[in-house]
Amino acid sequence: MRKFYFAQNNRSISSVLEDEGSVRFLDTTDSLDHLRKQIIVTVNQVLNAKELQEQKKLELENLKKEKEKLLAEHKKTESDLLAQSVAVQTEIIKVDMSVAELNAKLSAVEGKLSALLGESFDTDDIVDAAKFASKKTGVRKSFILGMLVVETNLGRYTGGCTYKESKMGDANKKIFKRICKDLDYNYKKKKVSCPLSYGIGGAMGVAQFMPTTWTGYESKIEKYTGHSPADPWSLTDGVMAMAIKLKNDGAGKKSGEFDAARRYYCGGNIGRRVCVDYGKKVLYWAENYKARL
Repeated sequence: MRKFYFAQNNRSISSVLEDEGSVRFLDTTDSLDHLRKQIIVTVNQVLNAKELQEQKKLELENLKKEKEKLLAEHKKTESDLLAQSVAVQTEIIKVDMSVAELNAKLSAVEGKLSALLGESFDTDDIVDAAKFASKKTGVRKSFILGMLVVETNLGRYTGGCTYKESKMGDANKKIFKRICKDLDYNYKKKKVSCPLSYGIGGAMGVAQFMPTTWTGYESKIEKYTGHSPADPWSLTDGVMAMAIKLKNDGAGKKSGEFDAARRYYCGGNIGRRVCVDYGKKVLYWAENYKARL
């Protein structure tokens, strides 16, 4: 029976395989199955591409929002900076106006002080006199100008008192009268420095020499300037007297300027605090005198 069954089934299978229509049917079925698989793969690719496209679109939207946010922040910052700049410019204008107003008031005050404190000199003439004295003595021009700033504010305040008001001693009075007589000045009206709270006045001209000190330099001043008699109220003679004294006290070299300045103010005892402070002020203005021109 088994042999008969297998024999019959084998003939059935063989007959199907040998049948041309059956073969074409099987071929078509395989093709459809392959096509179905390709369609599924293609659909999956399309779906993946669409998903990727949606993802990129979302990223672009986020980037657009971030850009808009940054632009808004930039505009706000730019606006804030512009407002700050305007505010600063406004403040600068206000400060400039205040400084100009203060300078005008200061000029008016200085004008009144000059009238009270004696003859003043043009700053260009001061610089020329310092150049001339420097050339003759070897003392630095800027150091001489630093001295003049401290002594008389570059010749602006040379003295506003008479010899009696100055409280100068008898020896200075005697020589003062002789100097005025030689120069044909009225000693009663000629102005000298006023007395300080801690001492006497009586210093003459831009260099602020006391009469007794001046006599020791007259001949050297006359030699350098050609003016005879030497005049302590002359800008050229006064600055020359200052330069000669500074040179004698060691200011021919820069290293000796500090001590020379202190001796100019204090004489021999230059270690006192007031003398040291004076010397420091002179050295400062020697480098910054142009601020006073």
